[in-house]
Amino acid sequence: MKKMAFALLIAMIILGSGFLATVSENVSAAGVADSPWPMFRGNVEHTGLSQHDTSNNLGELLWRYRTNYRVYSSPAIGTDGTIYVGSEDYFLYAVNSEGKLKWRFRAGDMIDSSPAIGTDGTIYVGSDDHYLYALNPDGTRRWRFTTFGVIRSSPAIGTDGTIYVGSNDGSLYAINPDGTQKWEYDTGNSVQGSPAIGSDGTIYICSYYSLYAINPDGTQKWEYDTGNSVQGSPAIGSDGTIYVGSFDTLFAVNPDGSFKWEYRLSFDILASSPAIGSDGTIYFGSSDGVMYAINPDGTLKWSYDTGSSIYSSPAIGADGTIYFGSNDGRLYALNPDGTLRWRYSTGNDIRSSPAIGADGTIYVGSYDYYLYAIGNERPPSPPRNLRVVSYGSNYINITWDVPADNGGTTITSYKIYRGDASGEESYYTYVKASKLYFNDTAPLVGAINYYYVTAINSGGESDPSNEVYAAPPTSTRPSPPINLTAEAGDAYVDLSWEVPLDDGGSQITEYRVYRGTSVGDEALLKIVSGSLTSYRDTTVDNGYTYYYYVTAVNNIGESDPSNEATATPKSAEIAAGSSDSGTLMFLGLLVLVALGIVILLLMKKKRPEQPQGNAGYPQPENIQYRQDSIPQPETQENPGNPPEN
Repeated sequence: MKKMAFALLIAMIILGSGFLATVSENVSAAGVADSPWPMFRGNVEHTGLSQHDTSNNLGELLWRYRTNYRVYSSPAIGTDGTIYVGSEDYFLYAVNSEGKLKWRFRAGDMIDSSPAIGTDGTIYVGSDDHYLYALNPDGTRRWRFTTFGVIRSSPAIGTDGTIYVGSNDGSLYAINPDGTQKWEYDTGNSVQGSPAIGSDGTIYICSYYSLYAINPDGTQKWEYDTGNSVQGSPAIGSDGTIYVGSFDTLFAVNPDGSFKWEYRLSFDILASSPAIGSDGTIYFGSSDGVMYAINPDGTLKWSYDTGSSIYSSPAIGADGTIYFGSNDGRLYALNPDGTLRWRYSTGNDIRSSPAIGADGTIYVGSYDYYLYAIGNERPPSPPRNLRVVSYGSNYINITWDVPADNGGTTITSYKIYRGDASGEESYYTYVKASKLYFNDTAPLVGAINYYYVTAINSGGESDPSNEVYAAPPTSTRPSPPINLTAEAGDAYVDLSWEVPLDDGGSQITEYRVYRGTSVGDEALLKIVSGSLTSYRDTTVDNGYTYYYYVTAVNNIGESDPSNEATATPKSAEIAAGSSDSGTLMFLGLLVLVALGIVILLLMKKKRPEQPQGNAGYPQPENIQYRQDSIPQPETQENPGNPPEN
């Protein structure tokens, strides 16, 4: 049993070691991102030289994004074009290529450090809160590494994924990609500059009066004494020469740490980090407001005076244009011969160093709280993935995706082109930029309709998208609904009808109910589902007559009207009152008839008799009359016989 447990323990150790080795290998595979500007000065050598052409950059504002305080940090650019920049408002910002915020991350203090981006998208940045942060591409924190001082040094990433950063606690730190410390080199003085990394892995860092060369294992290779305080960060030339500014002097130091040459200013301080052009020219700014261009042999090539201190380190386009900011609030673009190409004014000092995008756009921060995107108005790339969504005989619905590149400025609209043959499209109409679809409700009848779409911005029109086509079907409109009836009620009319005899070869999608108060003035009242054949109109007034007809609709069009139906709604009280009155009238007539019969009978019974003698009539017996009540004739002789003459 013990042997089995021991064997399991050994197996677990072996498997665990293999797992850790695999994790370590995967983590260490990360290096600096393959993006237009992944870190301070654009690359690990800190040359400030871009691989992207900027000759079409005309110095126009594409957009600006406002932070909540000064922007001293220099931008970095991710592989997807996202711009990352810190602000003294404690936030690191991620802004997309159109100037819209993607996310922001809050540190414990201001961020003057410039971010660096790894191949896996991790963003590394230091803060005055003493931490180096590692952030995921979505802005969430992966880890943080603490030092004993402010971190204004911008991190650099080695080919093996090691992150190098200086701190005001006097140390250069080497940090593994998982956030653990690899080693620490103590210079004894504040380290604010950013490390540069040579092709052999040597790390170069400045502190106080010295330039240090540190081996990848953290041991010192050599130290060069500049004799004065070092400003900025070192840059490494293609031949391995290291350039660094110290107070009023630019030093060129050989890879073995020996002196090569120096260029000394008259009185002023060399304030920016040097940049190196493709021809070996070294560029740096000074507190005297001058940008200097120095030949590879240490002689002056030219100088350009801005009239205000230059702390911004220059960036160089592949076309040789030099970009830098000045404390006069302007971003400058100089031709390779030192003449002004253009300049753009912001609202305050520019101490941030410019970054160059893949399309030649220049990104830079300003003390006026803004991150700027400076470029030129150019057409966007074509809309992507144009496709037909649906179609019928009277419509074709198309949609598309936004261009991969908006041309550096906002897309304003899309143009729709249509034709009856491939490649024969002509301009048809346009839609606003907010719509990525178009419903053609009047397609070419009896023909195949071909389409392509272009995108428009203030710089012009894009190339065409892919082409799509659709052939509308040959269905027709339906025939009218039949047997429409209208039944009135109390403040409502119930309509019912039967389906059309012919649906036109396409499913009935809806019925349209029309109403008016006279023949011929009917207007659309209601649209009901094609699955229904009845509708109750509850928007009527009692006592008024209404006229109705109904039409049927399929995906081709609307039918002719059905037969017309009318109805006059009445209130329940009036209807009930009318019923009671009829009943009373009927009863009244019966009473009158009965009374009439009684009266006739009575009249017949009381009619006086005219007796002719006594013959045939029985005589009443024992009839006594009151003498005083019967008038007596004066002569009563032979009653019933005429008197004699």
